Amino acid sequence: LRVAGSILPESWRLVVSPMPLSSCEPSRQRPTLAVMLKKLRQGTSHQALPLTVWVVLSLLAFALTSVTLSIEDGRAVGILTFGIVGWSTRPAGAPLEYTSLAFAALMTTSGAVSWQDAWGGVASEGVWLIFCGMAMSIALTKTTICDRIAIFLCRSRPSWPYLVVRLHVVGAVLALAVPSQVVRCQLVLPIARSIIDRRGIEVQSRAAAAVVVSLVVCTNNCGEAVLTGSVPNIIAVGELQKCNINIPWGIWLVRMAPTFGVASFCVNVAVVLLLSRADQKAQPSVDPPQDGLDQSGNAELDAVPLAPLSAGEWTVIVAFLASLVMWATDLLHGVRPITVGLVAVLFLFGPGFGPIPFDALRQLNFLILIFVASFMALAPLLSSAPAIGLAVRNMALSLVLLVEGPALRHAAVFLAALPLMLMTNVCLPVGILVPELCSGGVLHGLGIDAALGAMLVSSIGNCTLHPFQNAPFLIAVGLSKDIMRERDFLMFIAGNAVATLLLVMPLTLAWWTLLGWST
Repeated sequence: LRVAGSILPESWRLVVSPMPLSSCEPSRQRPTLAVMLKKLRQGTSHQALPLTVWVVLSLLAFALTSVTLSIEDGRAVGILTFGIVGWSTRPAGAPLEYTSLAFAALMTTSGAVSWQDAWGGVASEGVWLIFCGMAMSIALTKTTICDRIAIFLCRSRPSWPYLVVRLHVVGAVLALAVPSQVVRCQLVLPIARSIIDRRGIEVQSRAAAAVVVSLVVCTNNCGEAVLTGSVPNIIAVGELQKCNINIPWGIWLVRMAPTFGVASFCVNVAVVLLLSRADQKAQPSVDPPQDGLDQSGNAELDAVPLAPLSAGEWTVIVAFLASLVMWATDLLHGVRPITVGLVAVLFLFGPGFGPIPFDALRQLNFLILIFVASFMALAPLLSSAPAIGLAVRNMALSLVLLVEGPALRHAAVFLAALPLMLMTNVCLPVGILVPELCSGGVLHGLGIDAALGAMLVSSIGNCTLHPFQNAPFLIAVGLSKDIMRERDFLMFIAGNAVATLLLVMPLTLAWWTLLGWST
C-alpha cells in the first residue's frame, strides 16, 4: 500500500494510503455503517412524521365531509384543510410558498377549480402591486436609508414612551409608502434589531418584544387605512373589480385613515406602553452615557455626524414621495395605483440612470407572489362546495338580517368575517364575503354599500389572535425568535385585537355615519 500510494496520482493517495497504527484501534469517533444508517432513518422519520400527519388530516377532512355532505364539499374541505394546516404549522419546515404551490396544484389536478380560477390571481393588479412594493423596498435596503432611520430613532436617547411613539411613526409612514405588509415587516425587523442593540435592551424580554411589536404591528394595522397597505385590501379591490366596482386610493384613505390609521396608531401605542410597563428591568435607562459610549459600548450616536445624503439616496426619497402623492390623488388624475408603482420601479432600476442596479431585482422572492395568488383562489374553491358555501352565506345573511340600519348592518358584515378569520386566515373572509356584496350576492340590496363592506371585511386582520392567521406576523415571529419570545408577541397582538374590536370599529361606524353610507 505504501508503494502504491507513492506512484498513484495525488487524488488517489487518500484512498489507498495506509492509516496510522493508532487508527486501527477501536475508536468511538468513527461511526459504523449501521450507526450512520440509524441516524439517517431517525432524521427521515423526524421529517416524515409531520408530513404524514399533514396528509392524513387532509384526507380525513375529505372523507368525513364527503360522507356527511357530498364529494364536491369533501374535496373543497380536504384541499382547504391541506392549505390551512400547511400555512399555519409549516410541517417539516415547509415554506409558505411551497404550501401555496401545492395548494394551487391540488385545486387544478383534482378538478375542484379551473386553471383560470386557480392561477388567475397571478395576473391581478394586487399581486403586481406587491411586486412593486418588494422592488421599492430593495431601494431602501441597498442605500443607507434604513440605517439612517435606526440612528435617527435613537438620537438624543429618548425616554421609553417617546421611543415607542417614534417606532410607531416609522411603521405608519412605511404603511403609506410601501404597498406590501410582508415587505414592510422584513424592512422593520433590521431596524428593531439595531435599536435593541443600541439601547442595550435585554433580548427575550418583554421590552424587546415591545420594540418589535411597535414596528411590525403598527405597520400592519395602520396599513388597513391605505388601499395598497395590506394583502386583504388588495384582494378586496380585485374582487370588486370583477363586479365593475372601482375604489380610488383617495376614497379608501378618507374613509379608513381617521380610524384604522390614526385611532389604530393611538391604540397600538397605548397597548404597548400598558403591557410593557411591568418589564422595568429590561427597559433601558435614559441616564447620560459615560465616556462617550452608549449602554452597548458603541460610540454615542449624537457624537456621530450623519454623512450627507448621496444623489442616489435623494433619488430614492423623491421616487417614494412622488409615488405617495400620485397614489393619494388618484381620484383627481385617474392613474391606477399599479401604473404608479411600475413607473417608480422602472425609474429606480433604470439601466444607466436609475440609482439601483437592475440586477438587484434578482434578489426578490418571486415565489411570494404565488403565496398571495393562492389566497385569491379560496373563494372559487369554496364556490365549488355547494353545502359549505351555502352555510357561510346563510350565516352572514342571518347576522345582517338580525339588525336594522346601515351602521349595524355594516357591523354585522364585519362580525360575520371574524369567525372565518379566526378559523383560517385574514384573506379567506375577503375572498368569500366580498363577492356576496356585489350584484347577485346574498348580501346585495340589504342596505350595505359594497365598497364600504369590503373595507370592513378587509380590516379584519387587525383582530388577529395568532401569527398563522396573518402572514406578516408569521414571518416576523419566525425571523425574530432570537430576540423575542412568541408568547410576548401573542400577548401584544391579543391586546390590539380587543382594542380594535371595542374602540376602533365603533369609531369607524361613527365616522361613516357623518360621511354617509354610500361611496
